[in-house]
Amino acid sequence: MPPKINRELPKGKEPAKTGLRGRIQKVADIRKGLKVALYGFPKTGKTRLACTFPGRKLIIGTEDGTASVKDDPDTEFIMIDSSEEFTECLKIAVEDEYDNIILDQAGGFQMILLKEQLRVKEVPLQLSWGLAKQQDWQAVAGNFKEHVNRMLSIADKGTVNCIVIAHERNLVGEKEMEQGVSPLMGPGITPAAASWLNGAADYLCRLFIREAMETKEIVTNGKSSFKSKGTGKIEYVMRINGQPGYTIGFRVPIGKELEVDEIVNPTYDKIMEIINGE
Repeated sequence: MPPKINRELPKGKEPAKTGLRGRIQKVADIRKGLKVALYGFPKTGKTRLACTFPGRKLIIGTEDGTASVKDDPDTEFIMIDSSEEFTECLKIAVEDEYDNIILDQAGGFQMILLKEQLRVKEVPLQLSWGLAKQQDWQAVAGNFKEHVNRMLSIADKGTVNCIVIAHERNLVGEKEMEQGVSPLMGPGITPAAASWLNGAADYLCRLFIREAMETKEIVTNGKSSFKSKGTGKIEYVMRINGQPGYTIGFRVPIGKELEVDEIVNPTYDKIMEIINGE
């Protein structure tokens, strides 16, 4: 019987990992950018929030909502008019090493895709839903997923943050409403695309504005009470936790829970504090 050969490696050394084994890594070592979707009515601070993200930012625009960030030296803007230009912008963003890619806004990009689907120069401003057939809208939703997924996948390959901005709309159709289905508010794109975006983005948040309140203590006959009243000032709010009638999702690490439902005057730093459980 031949002698047994000891194939143990010297202490402190591990076998070289090749092939699939070489691609295995600890999840703690995986570095990714954020995949964020922000929706809300116009002028609720969506673009303003996106531009608080650190580093260079490229806004790929279907409308010009840059008035609130015109003094940001790290933000650049380009208006697009076709899906081909969108694809080219993603390539430029990667090659020129932008830190953040922002699509502003998603509904406008769907209109570009609809225009291409129908082979028309412009989609009427007062869009008639009868203009396109059901299969046309299905094609638009599919093309939207393909293009925006290509954008979000950039975040998976490095540390680039990808942010999709959308207006707010009711995702439940008139027929469903007539049948008693409750309204469901979400990103202002087709319901199929909105459902996909809800799962594709790690952070789907609703932005809105409201009057800031202040609370004062009132002492009467030695007893304290508190009374809130409006200040007349506006504050921006980002909803990050469940709100009836709205699609919202905010992922946090296992073992950590969201201790707040909203962020007042949101910024990148405030978002990261919650993500990191600080």
